Amino acid sequence: DFRISVSDIEIMVPPAKIGIHYHPAGIRRFLNIFGQRLTKKLLLTANKMSEKELKDVGFFDQIINDGENVIEKAHSFIKQCKELSPEAVSGMKLSINDIIMDSVDSKSLDLRIEKTLKSSYLEQQLKLIKEKNS
Repeated sequence: DFRISVSDIEIMVPPAKIGIHYHPAGIRRFLNIFGQRLTKKLLLTANKMSEKELKDVGFFDQIINDGENVIEKAHSFIKQCKELSPEAVSGMKLSINDIIMDSVDSKSLDLRIEKTLKSSYLEQQLKLIKEKNS
């Protein structure tokens, strides 16, 4: 879901070059990430896309520069994510994917919301906020 990369990277998607049709679910993911123009460029021409182009379209969440440790940066990002509510993060991830794929089930969405409202994490956070404001 998140992309951390070293600098000086480029990508190329070769299905057309080797003679196969890319899977529709993969095409949909490309369209959601890159939009129509860049999806066509990547899939129909098998052209490479440079780090600058990838940065410009927001493909990477973080670029690791020379001299920086990619593993340390990734672990730092993971640590930050682990401090969040697991119920909220996992529920919203599923909901975001459902919305992107245009397959929203309102009952499932309501259950995900309800799960967060009943979570011990929310109870704990509300308690901390109350203590801070007292």
